[in-house]
Amino acid sequence: MIDQVTLQVIREGLVALCRSMGHALSRTAYSPIFSEGFDFSCALFDGTGEMVAQAEFNPVHLGSMPYTVEWTVKEIGLDNLDEGDVILHNDPFRGGTHLTDFTMMAPVFYNGRLVAIPAVRGHQIDVGGSAPGGFPGDATEIFQEGLIVPPVKVYRRGDPVKDVWDLILANIRVPKIVHGDFRAMFGSLKVAERRVQEYCHKYGPDTFVEATEEIKNYSERRMRAMISALPDGTFEASDVLDDAGTTLDPVRVTCRLTIHGDTVTTDFTGSDPQVPGPINATYGVTASQVYTVLFQVSDPDMPSNHGAFRPINIVAPTGSVVNAESPAAVFGGNVETSSRIMDVLLACFAQAVPDRVMGACFGTCQNFTGGSQHPELDEYSIIYIYHEGGWGGRASGDGLTAQINPVGNDMNQPVEIFESRFPWLYEEYCINENSGGPGYNRGGLGIRQRLRALSVSSSINLIADRFRYPPPGTCGGRSPLASAGGHYNDFRVKLPGSAEFLHATEAFGTVSPSKFAGQVVPRGTVVENTTTGGGGYGDPLDREPERVAVDVVQGYVTIAAAASEYGVILRSDCSVDSVATLATRRRLRQNLE
Repeated sequence: MIDQVTLQVIREGLVALCRSMGHALSRTAYSPIFSEGFDFSCALFDGTGEMVAQAEFNPVHLGSMPYTVEWTVKEIGLDNLDEGDVILHNDPFRGGTHLTDFTMMAPVFYNGRLVAIPAVRGHQIDVGGSAPGGFPGDATEIFQEGLIVPPVKVYRRGDPVKDVWDLILANIRVPKIVHGDFRAMFGSLKVAERRVQEYCHKYGPDTFVEATEEIKNYSERRMRAMISALPDGTFEASDVLDDAGTTLDPVRVTCRLTIHGDTVTTDFTGSDPQVPGPINATYGVTASQVYTVLFQVSDPDMPSNHGAFRPINIVAPTGSVVNAESPAAVFGGNVETSSRIMDVLLACFAQAVPDRVMGACFGTCQNFTGGSQHPELDEYSIIYIYHEGGWGGRASGDGLTAQINPVGNDMNQPVEIFESRFPWLYEEYCINENSGGPGYNRGGLGIRQRLRALSVSSSINLIADRFRYPPPGTCGGRSPLASAGGHYNDFRVKLPGSAEFLHATEAFGTVSPSKFAGQVVPRGTVVENTTTGGGGYGDPLDREPERVAVDVVQGYVTIAAAASEYGVILRSDCSVDSVATLATRRRLRQNLE
């Protein structure tokens, strides 16, 4: 039996291996979405296809990648894997998420024995389909969203399969960039292969294989112990997405959480049927959010692998918006419905362990994409921007400000890098004042971003949400305030010659203000993306007046909102008028009774 010191050395080493994969990928990638945004994830699977270790990259990738690898192993077969093989796969209905998320994996052998399968999932900048850069907000079936690649070998015994590569790249608008990113993914797998073989050489293949199994068992024991410490019970919550993109009816996500002994069951029965729009989530997406939330409320040092998933049961009805069937459109399910799944899960856990959860975040990735001819570089370029917003307040403090949605763990693309690569000019990039949900601990704030189109014409696309329905507060906290236009998250454009910004429904005649595709705008158009903050945590009338005053000084809260939402009256120098504050809070509490 392997001793605990060796086990933990190998366990931490395999996590470091996954981090090294990611660093190699980011430093060799072609697109800023990889090199700057880190929209990829790296994990190591054992010789049976079960996840053993992962680095701290994108949660929605990492929780769903096990289903992709499992499906691949079953479809191709372990016996049909040879040294030097590399498999590529992006099918959402085979354990994937959405079509731009490609998973590349490669078996690692030691002395002819299959000992591990490293895998990397990365968001490619284009996948063909109707919308440059993806995210067609008006898609009604997956065939409009891009190229579907089932598990297929793109390297066979070390040699590239040219016909397969030619077929894939022929469907891509920017094949040089995408092929470069694929090669960066391939390089990361070679890093993992070398490191795994070093472990097998140092400890022996038998010890290495035993360690990978014991690592999973260790995580299972820790997860079961954590769940056992939670209060038993059944907790329910539901929330909605604004619309399906093709219709304006809200789309409901419902969850019933049952904690019993050392197991957790999440039952999404009651969620709406899948819709004719791009917000359907696959089972892998739903499972990923369940795992992510469980890790949020557990020990932060909990090792994340297949063993930790064993005590977690997931019920997601087939044909529903949380487990859609082909040929449903799914591009937004991975970024918008995933957020709502997380929101309802956190709302359930808030009833069980309120001190361990945060309020709902801004609730969108607000994915904005577009394609245009670069006027200076004379080449076709594609942009892909996901936007930061506010996270919910929590028992221990205010929510985080201007952070990527918690379903991901990505970074924004620096303005300087973006402007040097793409025909767009930043006119504004700032904090969205007053957007944090009021609470004893305030929700974090969102952002406002304005971009001017420099190309003669640009085709733009958007999939976003929480324009109509705000993120709720937690434990007495409140939702963020609506903007002057009545929205929370928001998107508007100002066309050349126009004096005002218009919503997409006004400017283009789209069905939804938050989901559309293929809208062509001329040079000089200014695009404004705005995100809201997170929900507040706890009663805002209990927030210390001095903290509210600091928020006003820092530009997070207006003087008017300090009075109306927090009951704090400030003098002209932003000092607290204690007498007026006491009277105002007394009056506001009476009005709430």
